[in-house]
Amino acid sequence: MKIIVDTNIVFSSLLSKDNSSKIVLLSDKFVFYSPNYMAIEIFNLKEKIIKTSKLGENEILEQLQYVIDRIKFVNPYIIPKNILKYAYELCRNIDETDTPFVALSLFLNAKLLTGDKILYNGLYKLEYDNLISLRELRNFIDNSNINNMIH
Repeated sequence: MKIIVDTNIVFSSLLSKDNSSKIVLLSDKFVFYSPNYMAIEIFNLKEKIIKTSKLGENEILEQLQYVIDRIKFVNPYIIPKNILKYAYELCRNIDETDTPFVALSLFLNAKLLTGDKILYNGLYKLEYDNLISLRELRNFIDNSNINNMIH
C-alpha cells in the first residue's frame, strides 16, 4: 500500500523510542512517499524535536536516518498542474501549505497519512477518499502479524 506521510507524522515518530508513528513508518507493509522538501522541514525542526523528545540528540539522529530511509522523496514539480490546482482547491480553506502532500496523494493514488487533525478533518468533510489514519495502519500491522503467526 502506498502512503503519503506528512511532516507531523515524521516529527511524532522522533519523540520517543516506541510510538505508533514510528511503528508504522518502520513497517515493511507500506511504501512511504513525501514531497522532497519534507526532509528539510524536519531538519529545521531539529531543535524543537530535541527539546520535546525523550531521547538524546544522537538517538534522534539515528532514528531520523531509519525513518528517512523508509520514505521515497518526490519532487512536487513532476506533479501535473491540474492535480496541483485541484489539491490547492481542497486545501485552500484548510491549510494551503499542505497542498503538496494532497497533490502527491492524488498523483500517486496513495493514501494520505497526516498527524494534522485540522487537515484530516477538513479533507474528510470534503469527502476526500485518500485519507488513512494512524490507527487504521496500526490495526493493519497488528492484524497482519496475527495472521502471520496463525499461518
